[in-house]
Amino acid sequence: MLLVGILSYRLDSRRDNVELGYWLDAAMQGKGVVTLACRTMVRHAFEEHQVHKVVISCATDNLRSRAVAERLGFVQEGILRQADRLHDHYVDGVFYGLLVDEWHAQAVHTEVLRKETH
Repeated sequence: MLLVGILSYRLDSRRDNVELGYWLDAAMQGKGVVTLACRTMVRHAFEEHQVHKVVISCATDNLRSRAVAERLGFVQEGILRQADRLHDHYVDGVFYGLLVDEWHAQAVHTEVLRKETH
């Protein structure tokens, strides 16, 4: 068996949110795998766990991870300086959030577009 990636799903019942994290082997990047997996887990968080918010964070210079959050409609909420240690240095972290109301609005908008194109 070959491990090509990891998706973490951390449910915080006290805060009524889920934090998603992911890593994907370089050979599998750029194929939409993480975006599809995260889209599925966002839907699961809002529909099954009925959370108020889903959060994604990553290093500010990790443009591929940032693109996943932005592609899914997450809003950049802030940057923390030297938030994590990566190898031998500290990196700034960017935090994204998607509220349940925003997710519902996206779903309605997507459905309207789908109906208009058919």
